[in-house]
Amino acid sequence: VSVKGAVHIMVFKVFTVAPENYEPIKERIAERFPGNYYEVGDGQWLVADAGTAKEIYIRLFPEAEFPLAAKNVAVFGITGYWGFAPQDMWEWIRSKTGAKLG
Repeated sequence: VSVKGAVHIMVFKVFTVAPENYEPIKERIAERFPGNYYEVGDGQWLVADAGTAKEIYIRLFPEAEFPLAAKNVAVFGITGYWGFAPQDMWEWIRSKTGAKLG
């Protein structure tokens, strides 16, 4: 069902290729997406936002601030998912996207 003027929220996977130094990225995600991220594991987060993967990346690393580990981070849009994970992760995804579980 599509509602005119509604904003579609998508979940993005953000992860660092160099997980030994992910704290600055974790802090940046918390600062730029308060209440809209879920830490999956070391150096891995889900971020809920209405933007594109590129827009998420640019919000995390504006060109003027590019030196921060920006070359070791990738953002992917998630269009489907399946598997076993902690229940609170599935609930977080549902709360952000309105998806039905089960």
